Amino acid sequence: MSASEYVDVAPAAELAPGTVRALEVGGQEIVLCRAGDEYFALQARCSHTNAPLARARIRGDCLVCPVHGARFRLRDGKHLTPPASSGLLTFPTRVENGRVQVSPAPLEPPGGVPDGGSPTT
Repeated sequence: MSASEYVDVAPAAELAPGTVRALEVGGQEIVLCRAGDEYFALQARCSHTNAPLARARIRGDCLVCPVHGARFRLRDGKHLTPPASSGLLTFPTRVENGRVQVSPAPLEPPGGVPDGGSPTT
C-alpha cells in the first residue's frame, strides 16, 4: 500500500458526533474521532503513559485521555495540558461516497508546530 492511499474505515453516518473508535489502518493503531461534522484520526496511545485512547472523550476540539486527563487538539494532535509533554501523530481523513477514509501515512510533525515556533521548509 502506498502512503498516498486511503483506507475505507466506516460509513460516515454510523459515527455520531462525539464518537471515538479504535481501529487499525495499514498497521497503524489509531482512534477515529468525530467532532461536529468533522472526522479526525490520531495515534491510539497517549504520549504520557502509552495508555489506550479508545475510551477517550471529545471535549470541544480536544481529545481527553481517560487515564490522567491530558488534552490533545484533534486537528493537529498538539498536547494542550499536562501530564502529556508531547503531541500525538495525526492521519489524513476524508469522506468519499458517504464513507470515512483514513491514510496510514501520518502527517508531520506530530502534535503540530511547537509553541512559539514556525513551520520549517
